[in-house]
Amino acid sequence: MMKFLTITLRGIRNFDQRRIQFQDGLNIICGPNESGKTTIVDSLLFSMTEEGQYVRDLIQWDSAHSSITLQYETDEGGVYTLTRTLCPEEKSTLENTRILEDEGVIRNMLREHFGCISRIVLENSAVVKHNEMEIMRKMGSRDIVKKQIQAFLTGGTKRSPEEVMETLDRSIFQTDRALIDIDNEIEHEHQNLQPYLGATEKYEKLANEKTVYQEDMTRFQELLETYKSRVQYGNLVQEIKYLEKTRDKAEDSECYVQLIPFEKIKENENLHRELEATEEKIKAIIINIEAREQELKRFLKEKGRKGSFLSRILGPLLAKPPRSEETEKKIDVSKDLLEADRIHLNRMEREYREAQDRIRALEIEIGSFRGKSHEELIHIKQEKQQEQRVILEGRTMEEITAFISRRVNERDELRSTIFRRNSQLLEMDDEAVKRKLEELEQKIIWLADEIENIKPELEEARIGKGEAEKISGRLANMRSQKEELSTKKEVEEIARKTLEEVYIGLKKKFIPQLQERTGAIFEKITRGKYTELVIREEDLEVFVKTPGRLLGTSTPSQGHEDQYLSLKIAHSALSQGTKDQLYLSLRIALSNIVSGGKTLPLIFDESFYTSDKSRLKETFAVLQHIAQTNQILLFTHNEEFLGYGNPIALASGGQ
Repeated sequence: MMKFLTITLRGIRNFDQRRIQFQDGLNIICGPNESGKTTIVDSLLFSMTEEGQYVRDLIQWDSAHSSITLQYETDEGGVYTLTRTLCPEEKSTLENTRILEDEGVIRNMLREHFGCISRIVLENSAVVKHNEMEIMRKMGSRDIVKKQIQAFLTGGTKRSPEEVMETLDRSIFQTDRALIDIDNEIEHEHQNLQPYLGATEKYEKLANEKTVYQEDMTRFQELLETYKSRVQYGNLVQEIKYLEKTRDKAEDSECYVQLIPFEKIKENENLHRELEATEEKIKAIIINIEAREQELKRFLKEKGRKGSFLSRILGPLLAKPPRSEETEKKIDVSKDLLEADRIHLNRMEREYREAQDRIRALEIEIGSFRGKSHEELIHIKQEKQQEQRVILEGRTMEEITAFISRRVNERDELRSTIFRRNSQLLEMDDEAVKRKLEELEQKIIWLADEIENIKPELEEARIGKGEAEKISGRLANMRSQKEELSTKKEVEEIARKTLEEVYIGLKKKFIPQLQERTGAIFEKITRGKYTELVIREEDLEVFVKTPGRLLGTSTPSQGHEDQYLSLKIAHSALSQGTKDQLYLSLRIALSNIVSGGKTLPLIFDESFYTSDKSRLKETFAVLQHIAQTNQILLFTHNEEFLGYGNPIALASGGQ
């Protein structure tokens, strides 16, 4: 039995380096999508065939070295190592007891080992492709014959080739009639379409106009909001100026009231009264001084008379002092009093001058209030307070200050918003902004009118477009039906020709070998349950024989009435498991024929993707039996398959 031992991939697609070891019998290679299952199948086929068009597809894009090494054992028991180097240069080596490098010699050796080194032939014999088992179960027998006689193998039909070709002729005639009918229907629908020609274009044009109007309106409305914000900003600026001016007037009134010099006026009045009193005192002191000066003069005069020469001589001799001593004392007292009055006068004059200086200073400080009485000042204060109340309109200074602060915050936030949207608006004059605002409002009104005006025409165009689409849809379906009918006719014409070639030409050359080898394999797989198999040449009907009795309902062909039973794969003359056994027998036989009698390993690449559990159980029973004589490599994503054979796990990304 020929078998693969190992395959080593270096720099092949997603595989940096991976060595996979195969066992005798049934090998289950399991991994998710993108895990490298298809890469391994392609690498096996490439190793056996080395068809150059697949080289670039296998090389890893960033790898400096790419190679595939396949170790296999031939039917004769020889172990060979085949290395295909793809990068940096293409070359091959085949090693057994010696290393072969000549391409021609290697190719001849591989043909001797595998029997066939054509990739196409191997793909249609030793390889069972994606979900092929399930597809074959669903195919009609005629399709199976056409496909399997040339590439695989399948069962046949009860009818003769002549009956099949007659049926095809009738079908081709009916198809021609149907094509004529559908052409008439297409012409009729074309006439129905005439009134609506251009409706789609008109609808799209009007819809585009409406969309443009709506977009313009949206844009203008957004711009309008910005200009409204700018107007609001300008109003806030003016309002803040007015409020600040009002506050300043109120502050001026308050400051005026605070500047009314009540104390200084009162002090000035007191100083004037004191000045008058001081002036009276000064006059009194002056009068007093003048009296004392007169008195002093009188004392001095009196002293002059009593101070004669005789008095001065006789005075000491007299018992009593002379009267001049009393006069002296009076003079001294008079002088002292006069001096005191003069000092008092000086002090009073100084105080008078100081009072005058203070009065002059106060009058300067009092300013415009000079000459106003205290009562007049009270009246002025009351007038200013009333004026402040009128200015503030019943609010306090704290309230108007807080209100101004809120308005300033609103102004600043609005300014920031306008700056982000359109900073140039902040530089525009308020009147220019208002004019632009009016223009935008007029444009929006015009656009709204245009949108309303276009709606009826758009609705009419929409209805026309809908009718045109319905008719076009029917036309498309009819054209599709026509295409399907045309394709059906071409297929049936090709099928008729192919059937004739297949039944008459290929069956004479191919059927005898296939019949003999399939029958032997089928008998072995079924363990003698079916001992013989015949493929009838005239209609490719398949017959099987069981020891001692016949199975099925078909009528035996002439000359085989007592030996064989007709088996039509499209119907259940046998169980599905037996059909699968027969199908696999046909594939093994086909592989054996194309390989020149070699027991090539069989490769199943996701062949049972949609099979249900009951069919899988039967199928794996058949595969396990076949695996006794042929190595099987079954590639799948289904982890439930791993228990049926030697498990080989692949990870996502080719690890």
